[in-house]
Amino acid sequence: MCLSLPTVKCLHYQHVVKGGYQFTLCPIVIIVIPMSGAFLIYMDPIFDFSYCGRTVSVLTGMFGAGCTALVVAAVASKLELSSNERFVHNLITETKLSKQSKMAAANIIQCAWLIYKYKTQGKRHLVREQQKRFLNAIREIRAAKVGRMDLAENSLTLLDISKRQHVLSESLQTVTNKVDGIQATLADISNSLKHMQK
Repeated sequence: MCLSLPTVKCLHYQHVVKGGYQFTLCPIVIIVIPMSGAFLIYMDPIFDFSYCGRTVSVLTGMFGAGCTALVVAAVASKLELSSNERFVHNLITETKLSKQSKMAAANIIQCAWLIYKYKTQGKRHLVREQQKRFLNAIREIRAAKVGRMDLAENSLTLLDISKRQHVLSESLQTVTNKVDGIQATLADISNSLKHMQK
């Protein structure tokens, strides 16, 4: 609404508007601008023919696009899971995939037994039905395996990797200090042994 005054002033300057300020000439443009800059640039020639008005319209469109980007960023940051929530989500997903994998393995064994049983009894139509179930169980176990691999890839974020690298470097520094202490102690022991031998 703030930019409706410059837009109407530009219209007044180009003698499109006769008389005082008329805010009713550009209500659609000003209301829609924060939502979409492209619609504004499309509608601009209908409402305004001056360079001044088009400049105001383009600036307002860029402002609207920036506002939209900020809103999307704020919503995305609110939707992002914290590390604890991500850990719980990964644990629940891992449990679900593990259960799915176990059920598919049990179905494979069951179907294989029933295929053998029905073949020996000569029931061809039941053999085909069990073969279809057998192939579906194989697909399910493969899908569970792929899901576990995807979960393992997505569970590590850059923040987790940097934390682990920091912990690893600290533990490496501790080990290095202990090794230096052990080497100094061994040097003292060897010097003591040399003095004892003399």
